[in-house]
Amino acid sequence: MTMKDQIENAIDKISAIKGVGMEPMYLMLDVLALYSVYSDRFNIVVDEVIKAIEMIVNNPSLGQQLDFSLSDYKSYHFSSPGQLLKVGELPEEDMRIAHRYMKSNKLVEVLGFGHRYLPKVYDEHGNEQ
Repeated sequence: MTMKDQIENAIDKISAIKGVGMEPMYLMLDVLALYSVYSDRFNIVVDEVIKAIEMIVNNPSLGQQLDFSLSDYKSYHFSSPGQLLKVGELPEEDMRIAHRYMKSNKLVEVLGFGHRYLPKVYDEHGNEQ
């Protein structure tokens, strides 16, 4: 399967989740970022994202309340599959989904998902943010 096919398949699978709304452009950008971080295990990471979103649909209270301009949203952290661990080491919760429950239409709005620290983001001067 080509990279394009994998990305399109991931977008189709995530957008088909019942009870969820997400801006199409943000969905595409998040899937592309996910591929750039997890190209070696992209499909299993997508499956884990889907599983986490479905858990949030079933229990929108999952996650910690965010601050400031995102105070209407929660951030749910979880572990990506396939982490290399030492004996006795717990997997890092390296993934997140920012979401909120919309009572008006009874949907979970997903603001975004992906790795908590990657890919790195830079400002217009090339400084890491």
